[in-house]
Amino acid sequence: MRVIPRFPLINLSIDAELYRKNSSEWFNSLNNLPEDTLLFIISKNYAHFTDLHSKTHLQLVPVYSALRDGSNFSRNTDLAQINQSGNLISPYYCPNNPKVVSLIKNDFESLHEASPIAGILLDSLEIPFQPPIIGCFCAYCSTLAEEKGINLSQISHEITRKMKNGVNWNWVTKNYPEWLQFRVDSISNLAGKLMITIRKLDPNIFLGMTVPFSYTPEMFGHDYFFLSLYLDLLNFSVNENILGSKKKLLKQIRAVAKKFIGEYRIFLQMKVPHELNVSEIKMGINTLKKNSFDGLIFHVSTLNELKKIIKIGVLG
Repeated sequence: MRVIPRFPLINLSIDAELYRKNSSEWFNSLNNLPEDTLLFIISKNYAHFTDLHSKTHLQLVPVYSALRDGSNFSRNTDLAQINQSGNLISPYYCPNNPKVVSLIKNDFESLHEASPIAGILLDSLEIPFQPPIIGCFCAYCSTLAEEKGINLSQISHEITRKMKNGVNWNWVTKNYPEWLQFRVDSISNLAGKLMITIRKLDPNIFLGMTVPFSYTPEMFGHDYFFLSLYLDLLNFSVNENILGSKKKLLKQIRAVAKKFIGEYRIFLQMKVPHELNVSEIKMGINTLKKNSFDGLIFHVSTLNELKKIIKIGVLG
């Protein structure tokens, strides 16, 4: 079994487009970070990774949007999810479409060739339940569902009829539990295929995934247990200040993670707090350690936030 390396506790995420105007200042600040810091980079431009590699000493991790891509959707409509009415769901791709795996594989190869990377973090690998977007009814999904005794044609007909008065989660859960499980399995199976792809490409880089922490992960098509089996790292994103008054949420996430088995890492991601209270942040980091989290990702939106993070020394 492959041993997944330990990572620094505190890491950063940035949108690569942010540093273009003041690139020298960004690079100077980034180079004040410890060399083993993971820098998660949100970008579709491979040149950004080459640029960052040549001008920083950090470990680079591309953030890859797996099933949602607005910029290239118009060129890849044959990959799209099809809703219950037979229309394209823009800009979501179908997790069961074999062409999607081929596309992602090619992108992985390009990312790997662009510059040395420590890993790839999947984003938007989900089927959100957000009526009228509730799932895919394309030919690929219909064929796979039929093998499991699930009639997607009948379900799409009933949902289309019900949609006029509103479709809610409880109604779907009660009437179509097998279909909801099919949605979850579709995401888990794709994660497994992508893990095989990354292992063949380079067994030394990790594959992770960002998931929005939820008490009903099935609404996103997620099963945390199986995702932890298929991936090296699960990154739970939260909208609250988990280092401040929301420490209870840390314990709740950890309680979920304790059910996982196998070799994996658990990360948390949050925005840089508006009020950077040094003592509060450091106390929160100690809580992370006590609850056995493997890492925290601060999403940095401005150069000023980056400088503040460095100044208070939480990455040292």
